Amino acid sequence: MDQDMEEEYGNVWRQRAYLQHNIVVTPSGSGQRLRPLGGALVRMWFGELGGGNLQDSSRPDPMLVWIMGHSYVVWAALRAAVRPDGRQLGLSRETVTLRWIGKRGMVWKEWLPEFHRFVRLDRVPEIVVIHLGGNDLAKRSCRELIKDIKFDILRFWVMFPKVLLVWSDIIPRKRWRGARSHEGVNRARIKINRAISRFMVRNGALAVRHVDLESGQGAYWRADGVHLNAVGHGTHVYLMSCPCGLMYVGETTMEVRQRISKHKSTIRTNLTDLPIPKHFSECRHSVNQLRFRVIDGVPTLRRGGDRNLILKQKELRWISVLGTLQPKGLNLDYNLQICTT
Repeated sequence: MDQDMEEEYGNVWRQRAYLQHNIVVTPSGSGQRLRPLGGALVRMWFGELGGGNLQDSSRPDPMLVWIMGHSYVVWAALRAAVRPDGRQLGLSRETVTLRWIGKRGMVWKEWLPEFHRFVRLDRVPEIVVIHLGGNDLAKRSCRELIKDIKFDILRFWVMFPKVLLVWSDIIPRKRWRGARSHEGVNRARIKINRAISRFMVRNGALAVRHVDLESGQGAYWRADGVHLNAVGHGTHVYLMSCPCGLMYVGETTMEVRQRISKHKSTIRTNLTDLPIPKHFSECRHSVNQLRFRVIDGVPTLRRGGDRNLILKQKELRWISVLGTLQPKGLNLDYNLQICTT
């Protein structure tokens, strides 16, 4: 059935107009192999576009890239927003415009309707990254889901032959909601990823594996066993500032927004024994005037090492570089011995 379905559409997807476009995408380095997914999501998909590997001599507007998916995309957009590179992930706005289109609980059948809805609001993108299918696994048969994904993608290519699709593999979960057998669902996930990845690559699209997460082990998941936490993306050094320009540097291994929420709570409860709420109380600043951003982090250490020590050292270096010790800033003090450990 799959072969007949592909033959019905002839060579539509093989004669992709984007190959004849004035866009040249060259993977960084000498190899053509897709690299594992990491923190710089889109840079890996597009071969370090920000480094100048994307060339478009005639396009008046930046290339439009949509990242579509369920709650993973929603949370990825929120975490990207508090990082130094923001939701653009370090890519130049003159070259690429990123759109994060996430919907909690989104299932596969919603993808095409959502795409058409956003096209009416924006324009047809040049590249669409799809991270879907995980919410379907415990509800539908593996064969049926593979068939529907292939069919919808073929329909998409007939309607939008110039758009490059990127399939993002379904990530394992420690718990599949509604599943009778978590092991059975995970086997179906592997089968679907293999089938769709081969289908995409064979027809001129791209597929991305998430090697670091594939084992389903490690401290990457929240307590619900479904959603990813911030640990897998690195621990963070963050910078906060008040309206009068004083700054505070801190570090955290929890989600940044959660850590900032704790700081705001100390300001609201007027805990003046702490430097930040004390300053805000004395200067009569509002908690809504607190500004923050992530300035550094420590990714997962593949070769071992003390991650927390490295994080602390980075925090202290930023305190020194930015000069945030009192009275010029809001940090009280720091241990110089840690910097040289």
